[in-house]
Amino acid sequence: NVKLFETGWYETPKLKFDMDNGIGEAYVTYSYASQVVQVEVDLATGYSKVIKAFTAHDVGRSVNPEGVIGQIQGGFAQGMGYAIFEDMKQKDGKIISDNFNTYIIPTVHELPEELVIDVVEDPFPEGPYGAKGIGEPSLMPVPAAVANAISMAIGRRVRRIPVTPEYVLQLLENGSSLQE
Repeated sequence: NVKLFETGWYETPKLKFDMDNGIGEAYVTYSYASQVVQVEVDLATGYSKVIKAFTAHDVGRSVNPEGVIGQIQGGFAQGMGYAIFEDMKQKDGKIISDNFNTYIIPTVHELPEELVIDVVEDPFPEGPYGAKGIGEPSLMPVPAAVANAISMAIGRRVRRIPVTPEYVLQLLENGSSLQE
């Protein structure tokens, strides 16, 4: 007869944000991240592979350090899949890449051999125990970092994702250089 759960309520502070001019406080807090990705690109096939990544995330206070690391690993895998594998195709308004035979996601074999994670703790006074969010922030920098690394590897500016092998070959054949 012991209570096994607890509930609570958090009311976000009122923010002042001018939507028309984009001025003010849009969010209660911001989560910052930095990421560097190393890739290998097969110039004959266009296949890109992430071989190493360094990522740092401001999480406020890490209430559950192992959970934070796991979230960052999972977010990285999702972001990498979005960047180079996940090509959602449509025909006549219907999604035709509707299963894992036609909509490719990364497996453990495609993940980088090394993912170096740096958790930056700067407690946020308004958050629970000083924490910030790490869900979407763990995914968001990955596509840009991967696309930029591929751009640097092939000397051509990647302008869309996913960066499929076909797209890489197209860029190599007639894409603009990084200086354009």
